[in-house]
Amino acid sequence: MIHKILVISNYQPVYSSYEGLLFDTEEYVSSAMRKAAKVPYSAVIYDAGYASGECSGFMEFLNEYMPHIPVVIISNDEAKRDYYKGIGASLVYFAEQFTKMHMEEIGSLLTKFLSLVTSPPAAAAEVAAAKQVTSLPLQESNDFRKNTMKAVADILLQIGITPNIKGFHFIREAIVIAQENPQILNRITNELYPKVAKLFDSTADRVERAIRHSIEVAWQKGKINNLNALYGIRLFNKCEKPSNGEIIALLCDKMLMETVL
Repeated sequence: MIHKILVISNYQPVYSSYEGLLFDTEEYVSSAMRKAAKVPYSAVIYDAGYASGECSGFMEFLNEYMPHIPVVIISNDEAKRDYYKGIGASLVYFAEQFTKMHMEEIGSLLTKFLSLVTSPPAAAAEVAAAKQVTSLPLQESNDFRKNTMKAVADILLQIGITPNIKGFHFIREAIVIAQENPQILNRITNELYPKVAKLFDSTADRVERAIRHSIEVAWQKGKINNLNALYGIRLFNKCEKPSNGEIIALLCDKMLMETVL
């Protein structure tokens, strides 16, 4: 029997095939949740050093809908052992530099454990159906991302940032990435801009300047004040020009609120 393992990591070279195990890697926690909702995985591996997004929310999701699935958390910080065990990790594996040798050891442990499991795994959606829950994120990743980009574009148009303005595509992508991984908002210069730049074969400096330019154009038009209407409160006046980080964080927050609602 082949067991399908969901791996949350962007370090794919380590997760090669292992006898009896088929690894399905996903960088973002939010995307991994959508996959787990549809696919009956036998186990989950969360690679703390290479995953985008905190594991606590994902563990709450698993504990609610897939409580019996084994979860391996890989970390190089032994101080977090109690934290990881406390949120439901079945195994916490520590390694300063994770290699294929370590992966083989985990693969062996998982194979032995899963050989004792007699009941087939169930996707979270099946568990949710049994509980009559309808609020799981069941969209396919591509459709979800496409819809998110359209929704972000609609908001950008409302505040005067149009597709013909240099920076429109950069800021739209930045907001989508931040939605998938809100923690990146704390690392806009060092992580978010470089990630956007890589997608457009550009540089972090050019991304920052282009986004600043698009905000400047919208502010000169007076359309940036439409943010006040979106939030229902006065965020900025005509003398206050918001920064790149403020606009990205505000619009990301707006999108997240609408997703929840």
